[in-house]
Amino acid sequence: MAARSDLVQCRRMRTTLVLSSPRKLSPDCPVKLVEALEILKKNPTAESPALQVQLACGFTPLHFQTFLGAHLRGAFPAHRVGAFGDLAGNLERLAGLQASTVVAVIEGSDLDPRLGIRILGGWRPNQLGEFLQAARLQAARIRTAFETLAPENTLVVVLPTLPIPPVAFTSGSQASVLEYELYSLRASIASKLLQLQSVRVVNPQKLNELSPIWNRFDAKAELNTGFPYSLNHADILARLVTVLVSNPQPKKGLITDLDNTL
Repeated sequence: MAARSDLVQCRRMRTTLVLSSPRKLSPDCPVKLVEALEILKKNPTAESPALQVQLACGFTPLHFQTFLGAHLRGAFPAHRVGAFGDLAGNLERLAGLQASTVVAVIEGSDLDPRLGIRILGGWRPNQLGEFLQAARLQAARIRTAFETLAPENTLVVVLPTLPIPPVAFTSGSQASVLEYELYSLRASIASKLLQLQSVRVVNPQKLNELSPIWNRFDAKAELNTGFPYSLNHADILARLVTVLVSNPQPKKGLITDLDNTL
C-alpha cells in the first residue's frame, strides 16, 4: 500500500487532521479500520495541502470520522464536532463560517428522536401524526441553517441512510403512509438543497449499489456508543463524501481507430 501520513491533534470540541497521501481517490477503494487508524498516526510532510472541513452530525462520529480522515488524503480537514444529538444546533453554531467545507450527515433521529432506537416510546397509532409534524419542523430548521451557510461555504450533505424503524402498524411486507411521507420529506429536502449552487448531496442510488441497506445499521454500537453504522457502511459513506469534497471534474476521452484517425 502506498505510503500515507497524517497528524491528529484533539482539542475540546475540535479535531484537527493533517493528511497527506498519493493514494488514488476512488469510491471503489475500501479501507479497513486498522488501516485508517495507521494513516492517522503518521506525520504529514510540511508541504501538505490544506483543506478545512467541518463535520456536523447528530450521532457520535467515531469510526465515520476515522474513515473520513483516512480518505481525505492530501488535505488538512478540521473536524468540528458539536454537542451529541444536536445536528441542527451544530449547523447553527457554524453560522459565520467562511471559505470552508461543511460535511453534514442527517439521519432519521435528527428529524425526530423517536426514529432512532436510543429513545423509545411515543409510537401509539394516535401519535404517528406527531412524527411527521416534528420531522417537518426540524427539516425546515436544518434547511434554514444550510441556506445560511451556503453562500460562503461548500456543503456536502448525506440524507438519511438507515432503515426506518417499525413504528407504523403495518406488516413488514406492507408499506405504510408514514414511511412514504418520510421518503417524500427526504426527497423534498434534497430537492430544495440542490437548488443551492454550493450544495452537493450524496447520490442514494450509488450508495445503494455499494452499501446494501440491510448491512448499514449496527444496533449494538448504537446502544453502546451512540454510533449507528456498521464499519462497512461507515467506510463506504466516507468514500462517497470524500469524492464530493474533492469534487473531481469529469474527464473527456478521445477515441481513435487503428489508423489513428477519428
